Amino acid sequence: MFYKQLKAFPEGFLWGASTSAYQVEGAYKEDGKGLSVQDLHEPKDIADFKVASDHYHHMKEDVKLMAEMGMKAYRFSIAWTRILPDGDGEVNEKGIQFYNELIDELVSYGIEPVVTMYHFDLPLKLHEKGGWCSRNTIDAFVKYAKILFETYGDRVKYWLTINEQNVMINHPNAMNPGRIPTKKELYQQCHNMFVAAAKATILCHEMVSNGKIGPAPNITAIYPEKCNPADVIAADNWESIRCWLYLDVAVHGRYNSIAWVYMEEKGYTPVIEDGDMEIIAKAKPDFIGVNYYATATVSEARNDGTDCQPRNGDQQVMIGEEGVYRAAKNNYLEETQFGWLIDSIGMRVTLRRIYDRYHLPMLITENGLGAKDKLTEDGCVHDPYRIDYLKRHFHQAQLAISDGVELIGYCNVFSGTADDIKERINNGLIDIALLSVPVEISNFEFIRMKEKDRWGIVMPIHDPLASKEVITQEDLIGKKIIGSSRKLVKEEIENWFGDTYDKLDEVATINLFHNAITMIEEGLGYGITLESLITANNRNVCFRPFSPVLETGSVLVWKKHQNFSTATAKFIEMLKHAFKV
Repeated sequence: MFYKQLKAFPEGFLWGASTSAYQVEGAYKEDGKGLSVQDLHEPKDIADFKVASDHYHHMKEDVKLMAEMGMKAYRFSIAWTRILPDGDGEVNEKGIQFYNELIDELVSYGIEPVVTMYHFDLPLKLHEKGGWCSRNTIDAFVKYAKILFETYGDRVKYWLTINEQNVMINHPNAMNPGRIPTKKELYQQCHNMFVAAAKATILCHEMVSNGKIGPAPNITAIYPEKCNPADVIAADNWESIRCWLYLDVAVHGRYNSIAWVYMEEKGYTPVIEDGDMEIIAKAKPDFIGVNYYATATVSEARNDGTDCQPRNGDQQVMIGEEGVYRAAKNNYLEETQFGWLIDSIGMRVTLRRIYDRYHLPMLITENGLGAKDKLTEDGCVHDPYRIDYLKRHFHQAQLAISDGVELIGYCNVFSGTADDIKERINNGLIDIALLSVPVEISNFEFIRMKEKDRWGIVMPIHDPLASKEVITQEDLIGKKIIGSSRKLVKEEIENWFGDTYDKLDEVATINLFHNAITMIEEGLGYGITLESLITANNRNVCFRPFSPVLETGSVLVWKKHQNFSTATAKFIEMLKHAFKV
């Protein structure tokens, strides 16, 4: 729709920035803070979460910079383990003091504090006792919430219960060190989080005068690849499972019908205790936090064993699910240097869809662009590409307001202070600390492995092939091979593998992270990889080398727009040798 004149951003609009505690604070063991699951990530030669942006030691400088930028709001998370080191025990007064000082500093500059109560950093002690699979974690979260409301409720008006609950369920690897939960366990975690968030919402309304509270999921409009009605069904499926499930429960107090039927079909339905749904229905959020980065495009499921196409990625990467949807490419959209899609119009689409379903005010709690920024001789980062990105998204936000959407603020993902911005790869958008091996930050084109590393096959620890010391080509005939970069080298592999390619069913390359590992754990296929990628991740899988044993040094990681012929050639030569082709 074209407008003669766009509506203005409303008075008091919360222009701001967004961070999470574990990604900016550092000081991971200082002043009584306990360990969270995020503190277990220990990459080599790159920034981790132990120091991060060192916000803990530079808080006042950071807030002053925010004020100089003209920010009206700062959305940040409180580290659960800085308040309750073991998640459910004695209060750490130094942690209480830090956030008191941060909130006071913000208020002194006229910056509205927007507090996220839980942002991926579950206390390690609670994780070791079952984490969100345990009902005890619900009680621990309610105790923690009560402390926050009692301590900070006189100055904090806006509260967010749980950040990106849908990401924690659909992309669980980074939140579950060690064994990755089954889908059945994940949806039980999901239900327990719903109950915990509902109890916190009710508590906030009881304890915080004029307090506003809501969820903060990662919501994205899902497009059908074509006007084929079957593609539309696939888009409806995934949008319900990925998005509406989380907001229907939070806002309407009931499970989304399509998502519930999906869980029934797959055997994922959670145990719902007496009184749970009444508590959830009683909790009424005041607004919705929306983390938006891009849309997704899907196509009709085939249900032939190929709907799920695993690849390296994160919450913005759609991989497909058997019998539900297939991931598809949207040729109308640009990509960032790190492979994330750019869809500013999709923000307007997403905001309109959310508002039409729930009719609640919305706060954009995350949005932003990751890029390979360079510090120039004048001491500045000149980033017209980011300015263009934000201008386009701001315009679409204003169009959404003109469409009738009640948008109350816009928080862009923001980096802290410190000299490690290069390591953090711009504003925390790329969580490189989650990678298991060192990365060359300057160009992000290769991963350095051990001096000597072995190529081989990764499989579930109880797989029959795990009893073998080495794997031969004959062992893999008829087996499904999965991984993360198959599409990039598919044609070359087909060319030289010939008949063997068909016998193997599918061939992929390295970097078996995220959902690929989960699929392997569930016995859905085997992966070609390097030993260090498995041992460093401590997954519930095992590695067996090729016969003959093949050792290598560095391995290149190629990007879509990069000339990767050298990397592909090296990879092919290694596999030729390993398989005696």
